[in-house]
Amino acid sequence: MSVAAGIETRSPRHSAGRRAASFAIPLLLVVLLVTAIAALTVGAAGIPLSRLPAALGLAGESTAMTARDQLVLWSIRIPRIAAAAMIGGLLAAAGAIMQGLFRNPLADPALVGVSS
Repeated sequence: MSVAAGIETRSPRHSAGRRAASFAIPLLLVVLLVTAIAALTVGAAGIPLSRLPAALGLAGESTAMTARDQLVLWSIRIPRIAAAAMIGGLLAAAGAIMQGLFRNPLADPALVGVSS
């Protein structure tokens, strides 16, 4: 961005990058949410989408099957999904920090010797 005679101008490349980021981030968050919901239903003890609200405690139904579903969701699947999302975000942040630190968009862990 340059200021000449009090007029601010932006390069077209800079504004296009912002537009792409403002579109990509919400789209990726929606993909993350859909994937997390799908991960809630998949496993050895299958929980169909129709029973998912009751198992999450959003509906008032209470049966033996709902109690089993709640146990599976809250003790196994939700912590696993939360850990996966946090670890993925931390790995992405570590990669971005490494690229910024070395000012190299192709920086990888081998650059500092931690690849294996």
